Amino acid sequence: MFNVLEFLQQPITLRKCVYQHLNSQLTNLKPPATYELFTSTLTPTRRKSSRSRGLRKKLERFAELYSYVPDFVDSWLEYVTCLRYDCIVLDYLRVNRELESTLTQLYWIFISGHPKLGFFSPEGLLQYWCSLEEYRDSVDSDLNLLSTVVNMEHINGKELQELDGYLDRTGRKDLVHQVRFYQDEEALESAEVLDLIAMLESLKSLQAVTVTSQSLFERVVNFHGFRDHPGHTVGFAVKKRVKTLELSRCASRDLRLSMVNLSRWEAVEKVTFTFLEELDLNQVILPPHCVWLRLQSIKSLKWWNAQEIRTKLPIGSKSFGKSMDSSELYICKALLWDILHHIHRVQLIDVGKIEPAPILPLSLFNNGQVQCSGTNDASQVIFL
Repeated sequence: MFNVLEFLQQPITLRKCVYQHLNSQLTNLKPPATYELFTSTLTPTRRKSSRSRGLRKKLERFAELYSYVPDFVDSWLEYVTCLRYDCIVLDYLRVNRELESTLTQLYWIFISGHPKLGFFSPEGLLQYWCSLEEYRDSVDSDLNLLSTVVNMEHINGKELQELDGYLDRTGRKDLVHQVRFYQDEEALESAEVLDLIAMLESLKSLQAVTVTSQSLFERVVNFHGFRDHPGHTVGFAVKKRVKTLELSRCASRDLRLSMVNLSRWEAVEKVTFTFLEELDLNQVILPPHCVWLRLQSIKSLKWWNAQEIRTKLPIGSKSFGKSMDSSELYICKALLWDILHHIHRVQLIDVGKIEPAPILPLSLFNNGQVQCSGTNDASQVIFL
């Protein structure tokens, strides 16, 4: 039998490893797969208690996506009620605090009209929620270590204004370290986007910005937005604070990501491109101080052409250090660093087709700064 007290007495390094495997999924409860909906493998309907009906109404916005599977929603409601007071979950949050929110991210959400903190499973299922006061009493009395996210996918325009006022009144705007712009690609430009842009100026601890649509990318992140929407874009002071940019789902199936000019984001050190149909690195101008490039879930990636380097490489050889003249090798390395600038960490995760073969410094590989995971063409990488 699992001994909870014994587990909680284990070193934090051991508990951290266990929690990392959870991946923000606190139970085995997951939305049913498509085949389950057609094979009648779901559990039979149970009689709902009045408490369950009240909780369902309270969390209606988080359950409506799964309303077609009422039994699943009932099971979820039972879990989230218990998890709020589970000692393992509270320890999970304390370890997450120590690891600077690398286990999970805490998002601002609204329940019954009141701002709460919550986190979600990878499938988007709410796992836990609490008020700021409950977090302080149950998890950590020092809120200065708390990192939170404002995600427009979880709150609407009215709630954003209420959250802005709440954080102002409580003097807790410094708790927001990340914002996530979200808008349906087919929707017209909404006032919520402008409200969030205006709110950024007061978020002095802001470190990361994520954008999840083509239109928002052009307006919020790309240099063209500054030119095409003067007075309604992210200000210079905000760009000086942001350290991380993530561009996700910024091109539809029939639309390529246009020229990406991130040169005005002078403080950004990490750039992530994720869930794209196609990306051409020759059309990307990275921030001047970018040191970490993460490319994830991209179906087709066009690497830097680097023709001047490729013409100097001997055909049919992988040991360029041994087969090239030392002076030629030195020139190739210099040209490569001229392309990469300050980048000293590259991640290729679940990338489909890559053309031409990527060229990277051997020194980065030897220092463990090159990660290739789930990428078909990883074996074609050329190291100099």
